[in-house]
Amino acid sequence: MFSRPAHGDEAAAAPPPPPPTSSRTTTTYPAVTEVEMTPTVVPPPMQPAMTSAVTHPRMVGFPFWNGCEAPPRELQTPDGRTVRLNILFKHVTCCGEGGGVAESDAKRPPSSLAGRVDEAAWRDFMGRQLMDTVKLRTDGCGMCLLCFTGIVFTLGLGLLCCCEKWSKEVMEWDAALRDWQRRFNEQVLFPAGAMAKTQSNCVVTGSGRDRQRYIQRWIAIATTPETIASLQQEAHLYGDIQSGCCGIHWCDEHQFCVHPWG
Repeated sequence: MFSRPAHGDEAAAAPPPPPPTSSRTTTTYPAVTEVEMTPTVVPPPMQPAMTSAVTHPRMVGFPFWNGCEAPPRELQTPDGRTVRLNILFKHVTCCGEGGGVAESDAKRPPSSLAGRVDEAAWRDFMGRQLMDTVKLRTDGCGMCLLCFTGIVFTLGLGLLCCCEKWSKEVMEWDAALRDWQRRFNEQVLFPAGAMAKTQSNCVVTGSGRDRQRYIQRWIAIATTPETIASLQQEAHLYGDIQSGCCGIHWCDEHQFCVHPWG
């Protein structure tokens, strides 16, 4: 126990001994803020220099589909109110199969938008108009790749010609999809206090000849002012994003509203 020094001796009094040291250290992490919800551009590990990756703030911990992670179909408040939808949609295959959203999604608006949007307009945009748009581009199949390989090995300019053809097709498809999104918002969703945005995520597995890209695409629909503001700040593309194809500038995926390849 330390006794108080006499008056005037404070300056000369010896300080108390320091507390014992410990080999353990404690790291204090910053509090979670809304800033952490902003998508961060991070170079993916073990990827070529011509790629980048963006992590969706709502992507972590949700189930995979065909090897690719997708956000949940619905985001709800603690009281069970749906404030955002993520509706999957697909390309049309080279054989003309599939494409668009599920029939149940195209047939009628979800319960969170029931009574707020015109059902006939919803069916037209999510059914016929969306299908007409996605049909402008098809996914390749095994036979397409076989034909492409034959062209590359038999014609010196085959690769360049195919890239030019595919790029023109994809640019037209992207413009049509953006136009569909704009008209869907202006004519159907904005008047109902909602908003749609096309998004996609790409996961890469393997490397070299075993490298595979798995892409998931969806239509995000925000139904409250808060989720609309959040969606407006989100990117269109997440995950692996190619910065070029065959060394050609206009194959840069960053310029599209969803992943166009694969």
